[in-house]
Amino acid sequence: MSMIADPIEHRAPSELLGALFAQAPGFMAVTRGADHHYVLVNEEYKRLCGRDPTGSTMAEALPELQGQGIVAMLDRVLVTGKAFVGRDVRVRLNVAGGWDELVLDFAAQPIRRIDGSFEDILCFGYDVTDRVREHERATRLQQELKRASQAAAMGTMASTLAHELNQPLAAAAAYLAGARRANERKLCDIAAESLAQAEAQVQRAGEIIRRTRMLLTDSRPRRERAALKAMIEDAAEVLRASGHLRDVALTIALEDAEIALDVDQVQIEQVLVNALRNACDAMAGAEHKRLEVAARTEGNHLHLQITDSGGGLARDIDPFEAFRSASGGLGIGLSISRTIVEAHGGSIRLDNAPSGGATLSLTLPLRAG
Repeated sequence: MSMIADPIEHRAPSELLGALFAQAPGFMAVTRGADHHYVLVNEEYKRLCGRDPTGSTMAEALPELQGQGIVAMLDRVLVTGKAFVGRDVRVRLNVAGGWDELVLDFAAQPIRRIDGSFEDILCFGYDVTDRVREHERATRLQQELKRASQAAAMGTMASTLAHELNQPLAAAAAYLAGARRANERKLCDIAAESLAQAEAQVQRAGEIIRRTRMLLTDSRPRRERAALKAMIEDAAEVLRASGHLRDVALTIALEDAEIALDVDQVQIEQVLVNALRNACDAMAGAEHKRLEVAARTEGNHLHLQITDSGGGLARDIDPFEAFRSASGGLGIGLSISRTIVEAHGGSIRLDNAPSGGATLSLTLPLRAG
């Protein structure tokens, strides 16, 4: 003869509810009265507490809860008749002679009596300690990775500054040398102009330091309306002072001389300096050194191209790989330039030009946002 379990419909409602209460995957308990006397407690609740509090008051069974806000919360539920729902509630329990901090998601639901008063509270919920601790471990790991990233960023910033400051400081040195020669020849006006130019380049170096630090700490670019023609001319002037444009035929072809953009002017000028300098370096061995800067607008975007007459790009070189040797006209300048351009919502790429040499293509929004 086979044994068949009683179907649910043959079990009394009270028996069914009792079975569901006892077997619930979460912890459940019913307390009664102002002293929160435990009337019903399921197995999960007992496991959580490390003891069976049935028949005892909360103060007797779990004295460590005093001062943790749990008893005060249950008092409010009885007085107000309003349920409490808590997430990630931390509770310290003395389990098996040792203290353990648990993290709980639970609700405390007052049970209304026939006369409308509240005496019993149903508490039910889940132990989410493992989930929360895993999240905290992941958060700590992210923080450690962030600290490591910040340390790497500091190294990047140091290398970037060493690279980027070379240009304005070299220009300042050239202007100071010119001022010294002019002074020796009693050419006061030329000396004064050279000193003013040197001062401007030193100030530019200071701005580069500040803006690079902002860039590497994820600060947004400080945008202002800037004329493209003026930025190109300023970048070219830096390279003239450093000697990079010596023997180079530079052509600037703008669709509109009045093109202006919402950009961090110092950062974008540095992108232009890097691009022009890389192009000049790439033409070091060329018989004819030609450099063309062309710009046009389309909708809300600027499209700018810088084309040189150098030897072009080797197929196996990633021109944007940071810290690559700059002997071929590449290097950290392109890597930091891409970071700057992308922070402005633009894009930058470097390709071989159909006529020989290489073309750097830069796209930037004309208006921010």
